[in-house]
Amino acid sequence: MVYPALVLIIAVIHFGFVLFVIAGGLLAFHWPSLIWGHFLCAVYGVSIMLIGWRCPLTELEVWLRQQKGESIVAGEWEFLRHYIWSHLGLD
Repeated sequence: MVYPALVLIIAVIHFGFVLFVIAGGLLAFHWPSLIWGHFLCAVYGVSIMLIGWRCPLTELEVWLRQQKGESIVAGEWEFLRHYIWSHLGLD
């Protein structure tokens, strides 16, 4: 019973991170102290996409989904593909 709630929490945190990578620069105009945090997150986010690393939050969410009883094929489940590209018709 606790796994669905944990999956939701991890998905919300992951989505927040992706939004911060995309729009954190705009927040830094209003709060300049965010610029270094955004820079590091953006470098990490871009590195994951370019190098092909798998985000630890994705790994955690996949593990939690498996514990919940969902069947997930290893390597085929990715956060952006599942939550964003599929809803925009880009997958």
